[in-house]
Formats: sequence, structure tokens, C-alpha cells
Amino acid sequence: MEAVYAGLDLGTSGCKGVLVTSDGRVRARAAARYPTHRPGLGAADQDPADWLKALTSVTLELGRAVGPQRWQAIGLSAMLPTLVLTDDAGAA
Repeated sequence: MEAVYAGLDLGTSGCKGVLVTSDGRVRARAAARYPTHRPGLGAADQDPADWLKALTSVTLELGRAVGPQRWQAIGLSAMLPTLVLTDDAGAA
């Protein structure tokens, strides 16, 4: 059974994912976009729930292409700087 390695990027406009073999062959790709709200001049907001929905969609699609039992490692990257404000209950 051939092992794969996952790369996941939570970017400024969406989540992208790829599964590659140890020699760099791409076995699957997936992507899901999320909206950016612009409430005022120079302001940009995103809903963290949209990030989670996109990440879930991408990982499920990759998992359908190559079973998770073959995944050996996951590399993550994300946009910076990112600030998520929460209330007293921890909700964004």
C-alpha cells in the first residue's frame, strides 16, 4: 500500500489540499473557497466557521481519493497575521 503525505493550506481566499507520494507524485488535489466580507474601507473579515467548513470539505475530498489509512503525515500552513476574537464562551 503506497503511503501519501498531505499538505493543507488555509489561505486568504480558501483552503487547498494535496496528497503526494514520497517521490513527489500528486495523488489528489482539493480546494474550497470562503468569502471575505469588507465591512468598511481597509477592513476585511472572515468567519472562522467558514474556514472549518472549507477544511472539512477539502480533507473529506482528499480522503475519498486516497484512504486516510495511507496518510503518513500532514503539513499545515495558514495565513498570517490572523486574529480571531472570542466571547466568554469561546465562540468566535
